[in-house]
Amino acid sequence: MTQITRIFFAAEHCRVLLLFGDGRWLAGPRAEVLTADHLTALYHHPIVEITTPDRAWFIPR
Repeated sequence: MTQITRIFFAAEHCRVLLLFGDGRWLAGPRAEVLTADHLTALYHHPIVEITTPDRAWFIPR
């Protein structure tokens, strides 16, 4: 259980880099970069964010 807690703690405080493939990129804190809008632009497909008390889920629409 300690290892899983450490992984979740690290994921909350890590930085993320998205490479869009056309020369654009976006980097920053996970909460600012991993959004439905940014992931929709990355994958060229609508993404919906579902938030629970302990995490966010991103699901294709």
